[in-house]
Amino acid sequence: DIVISGTNKGQNVGTFAALSGTVGAARTARVSGVPAIATSTGGEVNIVVGPFDFTTGVSETVTLFREWRLGRRNNSITTVESINIPSCEATFSLRGTIESVLTVGGCIPVNGDAALQSCDPSAGVPAVDGDTDVEAFHNGYVSRANVGWDYSAQNCPPP
Repeated sequence: DIVISGTNKGQNVGTFAALSGTVGAARTARVSGVPAIATSTGGEVNIVVGPFDFTTGVSETVTLFREWRLGRRNNSITTVESINIPSCEATFSLRGTIESVLTVGGCIPVNGDAALQSCDPSAGVPAVDGDTDVEAFHNGYVSRANVGWDYSAQNCPPP
């Protein structure tokens, strides 16, 4: 058994993860002993404006599910995976997938807004594994973060 919650309209990064029904459903499934994935698709401009790239959201979720089934990824009783997919402007494409950490306190990138994102390679510093989910999403990367009980808290970078 597995619960896949989403994909919904609007990213669930940083503080949004704690308020998210999508993440809450996945956490509730995990409490009941069922593996769970929360998947969210952000809008092109901000959290409420589309179009939304649901095709990539489904593809990323299926990829993660397959990695679990093949034993290539941690799937402990305290893990809840959250995937956040940016929706790119028509002239750009996603910049990749990042294994990120949940942003504590919903930190906003130094030169940006937590709700905004861009797939433009010139828009920000390339993200790397271990960056926060807000940084990854903001810079046009699919963010995979553990939002279960064993996630590693990461503080915000200084402004």
